[in-house]
Amino acid sequence: MSADTLTTFDFARFRDAVEGRDSQTQVAMYAADATVTIVDRATTPGAPRSLSGRDEIRGWIEDVDGREMSHAVGHSVEDEHGAAFT
Repeated sequence: MSADTLTTFDFARFRDAVEGRDSQTQVAMYAADATVTIVDRATTPGAPRSLSGRDEIRGWIEDVDGREMSHAVGHSVEDEHGAAFT
């Protein structure tokens, strides 16, 4: 990749993959060295769960997508360094 090449994150595509339970697309959109921080009822802001690397992230995504439930992306924020959503 040249210094003139800019890669942007397509949040709309990612949102569609989350809501469609498309694990393959979600995982492909993470960098190999990505980090995910999860805050929910089990892992509160004081003790969030952290996943490092695409393989760890893949396991989490496949677990969540494998459950019989629907997913909807609520609030989201993004910048050149990453994104967050509920």
